[in-house]
Amino acid sequence: DGHFVSGTSTLNPTIDSAGTYSITITNNSNGCSSSDNVVVSIDTIKPIVNAGLDTLINCYNPSISLNATVNPTNVNVLWQTNNGNIVSGNTSLTPMINAAGIYIIQAVNTVNGCVSYDSLTVVVDTLSPVVNAGNDTILTCVNDSIFLTATTNLSSNYNVVWATNNGNIYTNDSLLQIGVNSGGDYLVTVTNLSNGCSSTDTVIVSEHLTALANIYATPTSGVIPLDVDFANQGDNYIVTWDFGDGSQNSTDSMVTHTYTEDGQYMVILNVRNEYGCTASDSILIDVFGTSSILIPNIFSPNSDGVNDVLKIKGENIKELSITIFNRWGEHIIELTSPNQYWDGRTYAGIEVPEGTYFYIVKAKGVDGQEYDVKGSFTLVR
Repeated sequence: DGHFVSGTSTLNPTIDSAGTYSITITNNSNGCSSSDNVVVSIDTIKPIVNAGLDTLINCYNPSISLNATVNPTNVNVLWQTNNGNIVSGNTSLTPMINAAGIYIIQAVNTVNGCVSYDSLTVVVDTLSPVVNAGNDTILTCVNDSIFLTATTNLSSNYNVVWATNNGNIYTNDSLLQIGVNSGGDYLVTVTNLSNGCSSTDTVIVSEHLTALANIYATPTSGVIPLDVDFANQGDNYIVTWDFGDGSQNSTDSMVTHTYTEDGQYMVILNVRNEYGCTASDSILIDVFGTSSILIPNIFSPNSDGVNDVLKIKGENIKELSITIFNRWGEHIIELTSPNQYWDGRTYAGIEVPEGTYFYIVKAKGVDGQEYDVKGSFTLVR
């Protein structure tokens, strides 16, 4: 029931089917024979191999482990791919892969050498969403808090997270629109929940919450009529000058103002910049009239409360000294301040007698006028 291919008269015939094969050996010298039988069976059963279900790689699982099964277990396996990538374990049932492609498993029965194949397809889903954080914007004094609105190409099944290291989010940071009230860099991340892939975008919020007013004025003091040059060295979007003398305000950035009356004037500069922020600055301007001095020609230090002291009456005098002598030229006393006066006594506090006394007055006015006056006055008691 078997089948010889060749070599029936040899000790090593070739067969190609199962069956019972008999061999007879004859001794040619005496004609005696002996026979024996051998039973040949067939083992061509291939192993059963299953590569597993088709699967995918995404951002949740950028590398995955395949999971094949074989029967029987006494097999050698080998994974191969032409367009994927096997990271490790290509001779195991569970290789690690990280690329899309077709993966083929070969299973070889270690007993009979029979081979089986199976394959699976791995696809990739790593498409990131499109996200736009919006245009860079500005916080101003008019709008000191604003809303940022991001957009995405996803209509559902996504997650949003806003973050900042140097700003401040005062609303829910897990919505496309957030409220912020501080300048900074704002990062929005949108995640596609179906594949775990994310995209980010950044919007920069700048702050313009202050204005600057800075007065430059020259001169800041002088004699009437006094021309003062004013300039704003701060923001120049909207400028208002108040010169403190009741005159009409000016809106020029640079202006010259003339003071025609003496006095001290508080000049106020108010500015508003293009972001709606305001600031002010101020400076004092001292305006003096022309100087003059008046020297009395008589006084009566008799403690009656009337004309008891000798005092130089000066207008806008900043320096003054008076030296008093008696009629013999003796130095009686010296006054060195516009606020000083003489009560008719010596340095030692002794009352001087009635009579004519002589003086030398040296003075200087705020207008630069210098005085050098000599004369006399009468002291009566």
